[in-house]
Amino acid sequence: MGLVGGGAMNLDQAKDILRVAVAAKKAAMLWGPPGLGKSDLVRQIAAEMKKQFTDVRLSLLNPVDLRGLPVPMSTGEGQPPSYTTWLPPHFLPREGTRGILFLDEINLAVPTVQAAAYQLILDRKLGEYVLPDGWAVIAAGNRAQDRSNVFEMSAALKNRFIHVKVEQDFDCWKRWALEHDVHPSILGYLSYQSMDLLRMPDNPAQDAFPTPRSWMVLSEMMQQDPPLKIIIPYVGGIIGDGFASKFVNFHKMSEKLPDIKAIFEGKNPTWPKGEDSMAYLIITTLAYETRKVKENDGIIKAATNSINYLGDNNLSKEFIALYLTSCMASNLDAKVRGEVFKRSRKYLEPLRQLLGV
Repeated sequence: MGLVGGGAMNLDQAKDILRVAVAAKKAAMLWGPPGLGKSDLVRQIAAEMKKQFTDVRLSLLNPVDLRGLPVPMSTGEGQPPSYTTWLPPHFLPREGTRGILFLDEINLAVPTVQAAAYQLILDRKLGEYVLPDGWAVIAAGNRAQDRSNVFEMSAALKNRFIHVKVEQDFDCWKRWALEHDVHPSILGYLSYQSMDLLRMPDNPAQDAFPTPRSWMVLSEMMQQDPPLKIIIPYVGGIIGDGFASKFVNFHKMSEKLPDIKAIFEGKNPTWPKGEDSMAYLIITTLAYETRKVKENDGIIKAATNSINYLGDNNLSKEFIALYLTSCMASNLDAKVRGEVFKRSRKYLEPLRQLLGV
């Protein structure tokens, strides 16, 4: 798997590097555009490595919030205070625990807060506080070109990190989207127009624009199955008016979808008129509904009849492969896969090389 471009990588590649950094207890800095899923990525790493996850938004802190409060101390009972000690904030990890300390929005923090983090990042201590041995530090921030009003990080702070630059990658996002049941209209649209996954606005005054995060927000709203007349006004407030117009026109085609349950039963409803965009919507909807089937026999039946329906309507092998990889993204029983392949051999045999089976 190659780099996305310009030294950047996708989130899957970044995860591999960050896992090594966490294991070695080396501080890493995750760079990328807003809404890409950087914080979710680090949270996933913590869960997979069975570590605690502490998210600290440095942009919301003052230096004293990070360092802690000074507490007057005396050398003995009845003696006046003669020195101070620092009471660390509750969000800093305690001894006996293991985890990832995530310093989010680090370059949105004012320089004085960034400076307060120097020692914590490099020396794993902050004044008298010492980061427990079982903890690693990962920071994240947006790039200057993202127009996020970031502060320039000093060379001294930059030099304390392993720098990991991430960019959007549709195939990587699609795997995540399938695991999180993103609405089929969104998955279909982005399969058709993958470059719209993340589009930074040309106009700084533009409030809404498409990112993986905003598409997920839209998906969660559409999961409530609102009427089409209600969908149209709010989509622009999530992904921007221009992209909303294109997406809503795509979603309107869902009114022409063939009967999915009839397809699962082996019937052959009429294929609706439309170009490739309709095929993407049908395929992602079939895959979405197939993933909701629980019993193995039901999965085999739904998948087999869906593949035969697509093949009988002369869809290309690439479209059939898109359905197969989308509906079987999760770790299905090998016997289920084998049975589907056997029953749909007519259409799946030419896909052996394409699917790598």
